[in-house]
Amino acid sequence: MNQLQTITLPNELRLEPIDQTHFDVLMEAISDPAIWAETTFSDRWQKEKREKWFKDALENKYTYVIFRADKCIGSTRYYDFDSNSVSIGYTFFIVNEWGSGANRFVKDATISLAKESYPKVLFKIDEKNIRSIKAVEKLGGQLIKTIEKHKKRSDGTWRTTKIYSI
Repeated sequence: MNQLQTITLPNELRLEPIDQTHFDVLMEAISDPAIWAETTFSDRWQKEKREKWFKDALENKYTYVIFRADKCIGSTRYYDFDSNSVSIGYTFFIVNEWGSGANRFVKDATISLAKESYPKVLFKIDEKNIRSIKAVEKLGGQLIKTIEKHKKRSDGTWRTTKIYSI
């Protein structure tokens, strides 16, 4: 996959490759505990966890920051690259954007870009994250694997991961 470029989408949406200048807007956007409630890292809203998330996102080099006009509304990234597939995940939107259609535009764009280089696009989702599972299924994602006790969640319980393919 080539270096990420800014992508302009309908409804004033824009994907920008992450860089250090996004720190403040992302720290504000990810500070709401509701964003993380259904995820593996339900404590990510805490300051030290947000800072670690940002550091990891910068190191990934395939992370987008999502804007509507000039407001940061979320982020998404590509990860787990191999010769046949790439995963899209670590996606979040601020609560005011839930149900707005932004996720559909972002997923369509990121899937399309990934398909230029990889035959399969994967989504690896915590079984507790019902909102993400429903969104991927609406995109046509097919459940291909379930991994029991895949990872420990931040609360100490075990995560079951559902892997979808598009």
